[in-house]
Amino acid sequence: MRSHFFYWLLLLSLAWGCSLRLAPQMVTPSPLPVQGTLMILSSPVVQEETPGTQVPSQVPAATSPSPLVLPPTEVPTIIPQPTQALPPPDLGVVYIKDDNVFVWRPGSGPLQLTVFGGVKAVYPSPNGTEVAVLRQAGEFQNELWVVHMDGSGGRRLVSRADLDALEPETRRPETVAINPYQAAWAPGSSLLAFNTVQVMEGPGGASPKDLRLVDTSAVSPTITTVLPNGQGGMFYYSPDGTQVAVVTPQSISLVNADGSRLRSPVFLFDQVNTYSEYSYHPEPVWSADSSELWVVVPPVDAFSEPRLPTEIWKISAGEKPEIALVSKVQAAPFFGSPVALAPGLSRLAYLTETGTPLENRSELHLANLDGSQDTLYHTAALLQFDSWAPGDGHFVFRFDEDQKPYLGQVGGEFLPLPGINGSAADGVSGVQWVNSDFYLFTLTDSLSAQWELRLGSLDGTSQVIDHGSGQVPAYEAVW
Repeated sequence: MRSHFFYWLLLLSLAWGCSLRLAPQMVTPSPLPVQGTLMILSSPVVQEETPGTQVPSQVPAATSPSPLVLPPTEVPTIIPQPTQALPPPDLGVVYIKDDNVFVWRPGSGPLQLTVFGGVKAVYPSPNGTEVAVLRQAGEFQNELWVVHMDGSGGRRLVSRADLDALEPETRRPETVAINPYQAAWAPGSSLLAFNTVQVMEGPGGASPKDLRLVDTSAVSPTITTVLPNGQGGMFYYSPDGTQVAVVTPQSISLVNADGSRLRSPVFLFDQVNTYSEYSYHPEPVWSADSSELWVVVPPVDAFSEPRLPTEIWKISAGEKPEIALVSKVQAAPFFGSPVALAPGLSRLAYLTETGTPLENRSELHLANLDGSQDTLYHTAALLQFDSWAPGDGHFVFRFDEDQKPYLGQVGGEFLPLPGINGSAADGVSGVQWVNSDFYLFTLTDSLSAQWELRLGSLDGTSQVIDHGSGQVPAYEAVW
């Protein structure tokens, strides 16, 4: 137990070492007039035949690294011990390892859910009972499968033939496959929503801008079209599941979840120049009560001189949607770290350029969504904003060449992200918040290509979920 005390001493010394940061400064915002996303992993080609019965296998839990040992020193007779927080008991971490699906729960080792291989992405259902799977099924083709969280009931939802039959008259002649692209569960249902992409032999692809559904509870699942080609796009369900925001590179529309009352568009904007083949799609954030959504729109040209501001808009989702320009921020080009809205919509974070281009220095600012209370939080080279934590009070960011993650606090200091010390691994990546106290991340060793998937806590502890070598796993939390 004494090692906990020394560990916290080490953390305090690290935090003291970061004291060269700038003190927060207040920036007066300019008044404004008020007016009217698929992770793909590389995987081997899988034959099309249907696999046999799947037998989940229990995998031994990974062994945690030895605790850090410090030289003996004088300590008080009574040593206060930090209380280790317990993860949510119904937490499940779904991840990909060796091209198959695994799940980990507190108090047990990893459980392998699939044996058919070729898994490229996982989508755990919000109720934690099953996992939708994007599976490679040919040289260019992918399919959608589903499996229960105990490893039973693995079956195909959407086949290559199902996808190939979707509106062939709108297909480009050079298309070699129609694949699922974005996928998400409709809130409070057994419906898996997805859109598609037309795959070419060369790089890139074409979006037909559609929206489809498949019912995972159906005995014989079939595709239901919500929005046909040309009417859909990237999609974002409201928290209550009644509406969907549909995003294209130039517009945002609203539609009822069943495809009725399409309001297209409710918001138009100029297409953002990405200086590449891909098209920028804003990612709206819904309010918790589903009454409105907020969206960040970068300038048309991120490198124009003088630099143009990034705009923050609010769209009401009522019977007659209304839009309003709420604020503008002079943010750095969005390619590195885009303006990030906190999940509770209480504030935003953005970077702005400072110094000479050769210095590559940026300032991290925190502000309210209306631009008020704009505070300079930190200045550094190679600054990157990672993510907000639920509750909007904490966030993760990186800077300098080592790109180590730091935990920031609104109105407070920052310190190295707790729970990542005591390991020989040299890379921390993929920080993903479970709730306001726990987060997932991976540690990788570039020399051995070994990785660990860990669950960290703000109390400074972390535990190994699983480990392996080669491709770092994709993962999602559900509880």
